[in-house]
Amino acid sequence: PNPATTEAYIEILKPKGEYYLTIYNELGSAIYSHSGQSNLLRIDLRACIPGIYLFRIQSGNSSVVKKIIIQ
Repeated sequence: PNPATTEAYIEILKPKGEYYLTIYNELGSAIYSHSGQSNLLRIDLRACIPGIYLFRIQSGNSSVVKKIIIQ
């Protein structure tokens, strides 16, 4: 759900091999990174302060950025 409070689930549709996920805070600093091949990822957000964050997912030659609000 967006906004999120304690956790977020990211579904990678049709991953092309390994993907890379990076979460950035409002200042543009990377606060979390993960690489994997599973199409579903659970992220614990309890350590994040409330605010707006960007999720960047890279897979193959594709890159997607999504915004999430953490309350």
